[in-house]
Amino acid sequence: MLQVDEASINNNIHLIVNLDGLPLFKSSNTQLWPLLCQFGSKPPFPVAFFCGKQKPYSSMEFLRQFLEEFKMLSENGLVYKDNFINVSLKFWTCDALARAFIKCKKPHNAYHGCERCIDKGEWQGRVVFNSILCSDEQFSKMYYKDH
Repeated sequence: MLQVDEASINNNIHLIVNLDGLPLFKSSNTQLWPLLCQFGSKPPFPVAFFCGKQKPYSSMEFLRQFLEEFKMLSENGLVYKDNFINVSLKFWTCDALARAFIKCKKPHNAYHGCERCIDKGEWQGRVVFNSILCSDEQFSKMYYKDH
């Protein structure tokens, strides 16, 4: 159980959420995907885990329960020892592959992998992008269907 001292809460909890995929063994493809949260100066605590031969098939399915519970907490807050506490998201922290996964985008090193432009990219010993930047509106409207 997470031990919380009341002085560290201040009627607001600002969550930092971390997601990262970790290989478990050199001799297999088994991966562990922990979803961790942290607030204040407290150590991170586990929220969910996925273990399999590859990353979770769908980020939305993997994150669904967490996002539903977070939405409820952010809209309604929570009561702890007769004190009302607001819950908000401070930020997500992920490596490049986990970030692409939760955004439902191609990874940064794939064709169409640039999250700031709509260029396919070209192979020059690696995928290189020389293109016009993608706008927020284009991203929101899923302008490029393979993202």
